[in-house]
Amino acid sequence: MEAQLIEPPDLEQANPRGKVWFSYGPDDDPPGMSVVLELEGSTDDFDPEARMWHVVHVSITAQIPGWGVSGLTLRQVRLGELSTQAVQLIEGEKTRFIQEHADEIVLAGRIGGKEEKTFQLVGGVYDDELRRGGKPVQMVAEAFGVSRGTATRWVRKARDLGYIAALESERTGGK
Repeated sequence: MEAQLIEPPDLEQANPRGKVWFSYGPDDDPPGMSVVLELEGSTDDFDPEARMWHVVHVSITAQIPGWGVSGLTLRQVRLGELSTQAVQLIEGEKTRFIQEHADEIVLAGRIGGKEEKTFQLVGGVYDDELRRGGKPVQMVAEAFGVSRGTATRWVRKARDLGYIAALESERTGGK
């Protein structure tokens, strides 16, 4: 599969939009399809520096004459994975939190959740992965070399300590 940023977003706008094109070759699943994702960036009042990207439009087109977009095609297009790749293309080579704090993260993973600094780092990894459209708890587990269950507990503790913003349901009282 080939991917290309075809309309870079104007990051000076409040809600910039960008488009990323994906082309599936004859050996990919689904074969011979073209997918265009349009994403819109927005900020959260609780963290105006962090831009979140949301898919606002999807276009799937058959590139091979005589072929169509079927139900099977729709099931084979993994929009979650494509949106993660699209965010990475839009944000470019921005340094990831994990890269900036690699030595600290390795050390924190070895000593476990015994120091508050660990939960600051967990918050950074979680927020960075969430902004990129990935799986933040899984990334915490991989970055620190811990099980998914441990990562979940660490994320909960980091949230309790204020290193991760409250979930929307927590902000609105579960409404």
